[in-house]
Amino acid sequence: VGCSCNHTTNFAILMQVVDFKVNDGDELALSIITYIGCSVTLITQVIAITVFTCIRSLNSERVCVHRNLCITIMAAQVTFISGVKAVEDKVLCAVVAVALHYLYSATFVWMLVEGLHLYNKVVRVFGTEKSRIIYYIFFGWGVPLILVAISAAVDWEGYGNSRSCWLSIQRRTIWAFVGPAAAIIIVST
Repeated sequence: VGCSCNHTTNFAILMQVVDFKVNDGDELALSIITYIGCSVTLITQVIAITVFTCIRSLNSERVCVHRNLCITIMAAQVTFISGVKAVEDKVLCAVVAVALHYLYSATFVWMLVEGLHLYNKVVRVFGTEKSRIIYYIFFGWGVPLILVAISAAVDWEGYGNSRSCWLSIQRRTIWAFVGPAAAIIIVST
């Protein structure tokens, strides 16, 4: 039995490590669902970021972490909607793939930061009251930058292909995203 995938739902593209095909009718339905879901996500992220920014009484480490997570999700969705199918221009497609790799990796890292922050507030209750936000910011934005920079330097050709502007399955570049994402999920559980 052979399976492959050629549709563009976020989850299918991001976590796909083997090729499999979907019929045209299902592909259209999945694409419509994806764009509706991405649009709803964008609207809710704009609302959340606006609330976090405008209501000053919500100015805390927790809210700063939430705001950064919302920013990564929103930026990733905008980049996905506008660029994942920019396969005609190979350089643009590779740039979009690098941006998506960074933004979705940052989303996972910010989710890990959420967990670390919660751990520090609940488990390490009697620890230092010193703000950790600067460390969170460097970790949340810096770790994905380092991972993507190394991945792109090692295998630039693994970014973008003829079907979508994402990491190559054939060149195994996809593991530069799936591996760290899986590790974060395991650590967070």
